[in-house]
Amino acid sequence: MATLTDAQVRSILKEEVCRLKEGSVRPQDLSDDMLLFDINEDDKDNLGLDSLDALEIGMAIEDQYEVTIPEDIDFSELATINRLVSYILRLQAEQEQPVE
Repeated sequence: MATLTDAQVRSILKEEVCRLKEGSVRPQDLSDDMLLFDINEDDKDNLGLDSLDALEIGMAIEDQYEVTIPEDIDFSELATINRLVSYILRLQAEQEQPVE
């Protein structure tokens, strides 16, 4: 598995989010700190992705980055591009470690 850079992961994630939003946003329109998911009904300042979108992003992450996401992951904790990038890079590093 080739380890991707921060910029590569960020770019791929933004493309995936745009695909889920069916082209209604462009990658360059996505702030790295913008909330992606509609976590709190009172918070209207988000992109409006839902739990099904979170699952699709999770599957895309596993396929694209060759990592395994724990089943108990709480995507509300990974609600921005920055958080997702950090999480993916950490998973890659952990899962690349040779088993002794």
